[in-house]
Amino acid sequence: MNFKNGGQAVITRMLEAYGFKTRQALCEQFNVSASTMGTRWMRDVFPADWVIQCAIETGASIEWLSFGKGVPFPQNTEASVMSKATAPKVQYVPQINNQENPIGNLLNFDSGGRDAIDRLMKAYGFKTRQELADHLNVSKSTMANRYLRDTFPADWIIKCSLETGNSLLWLATGQGSKHSSLTTLVKELPKFHLNAGKMVECGSYIFDTSFLPANLSAPIVIQDGLMTYICDQNITDVLDGHWLINIDETYSIRHITRLPKKMIKVSSSINSFECGFSDINFVARVYLFISSINKSN
Repeated sequence: MNFKNGGQAVITRMLEAYGFKTRQALCEQFNVSASTMGTRWMRDVFPADWVIQCAIETGASIEWLSFGKGVPFPQNTEASVMSKATAPKVQYVPQINNQENPIGNLLNFDSGGRDAIDRLMKAYGFKTRQELADHLNVSKSTMANRYLRDTFPADWIIKCSLETGNSLLWLATGQGSKHSSLTTLVKELPKFHLNAGKMVECGSYIFDTSFLPANLSAPIVIQDGLMTYICDQNITDVLDGHWLINIDETYSIRHITRLPKKMIKVSSSINSFECGFSDINFVARVYLFISSINKSN
């Protein structure tokens, strides 16, 4: 995760999230001067503090705001909960003031670093700040300076929220539940196409999470002709079923049946054969498949 630059793209996405047409409107929303906005824009500085505020206020995905990945606006968001719990839905128009924006009142990026770092440790399950520093790949002195100066760690909060799934609002402010009751309704999976035995990456698919099998830790989508397979690359054991396999650098989906003496039967709709278990590289297990209807007839 790069939190050093990319600010211009991030600010552009924030304009879209709020529905603003000018950066001046963002200045008024964030209560910053035009020169501050201009400096960050010109230097392409990653505006981590603004990303947090925008994500909480608008419900935009923090991953999309930060890196342009995933779904921009998941339907279940902390913004909707905050608006129901504290005030009518915030209408984002230029020159909104803090009294009209109850969510903005909770956010203070000038201090609160010590409490935020303590919450980061709880989120990760670390007992010492040294463990947190090691995980974030920062020096002991950097961690100590932020803690002693009470500097708000906006970049670390974004990273933690993405890695742990903990509530962004709780990480940033201590408000609400650590484990948000909200669930992400959609998930983006990398997609690959099998072409002449080769795996060719070709974008991604977005699924409603209720459609996906539970507990997939490294899911991918494989397209092979009219068939689409949802697979998991995390393999703990090879059981009977359909698998994405690699034989001599040729990839295919096959049905696997385990046999005695460390042998397996490899089957397709056309043929089958038996071989040793170690003769095949198991890439991913198929958990669900979707068959397309050929409408050419």
